[in-house]
Amino acid sequence: MDFTDCPKIKRIQQITRLTDWCIHRVSNLSLDENNQGAQALTDEFYELLTEQHQASQVLWMKIEKL
Repeated sequence: MDFTDCPKIKRIQQITRLTDWCIHRVSNLSLDENNQGAQALTDEFYELLTEQHQASQVLWMKIEKL
């Protein structure tokens, strides 16, 4: 079965690429001793994932009452 056209798989790939880019950039900032820049990028990244979006939009989770 080919999952390359699945919207959820594409979204997971997008989030993974964004995460990888952020980790790489934070690492480079830290190596350049730009700890404030690294911390700012980390804060912005976590805000993007947690505060600006519903968890269900980012993680594709639906919380259902039992």
